Amino acid sequence: MVKYLTGSFDVWLADENEMKKLGKKWMKDGEFHEVISFPLEEKGPGPDRVWRLGDVVVWEGAKDRDGLVEHGVWHLLGEHHS
Repeated sequence: MVKYLTGSFDVWLADENEMKKLGKKWMKDGEFHEVISFPLEEKGPGPDRVWRLGDVVVWEGAKDRDGLVEHGVWHLLGEHHS
């Protein structure tokens, strides 16, 4: 049995202009998004046994940042909108 030490993800805060640029480049829909997730392409633990998931970018003006971070992490874990 192998025990992983932890899971890890980074959270970034971005202003409205940065969120629009990220949305245009990565979401390709031209809409403003309060949260955008960037999962790592390589899944699994690193040599230090830390499971890195990716990055979550949240709009700094959002009222519910915690909820948006949670939403973004679900995307990093593979959950998507139906």
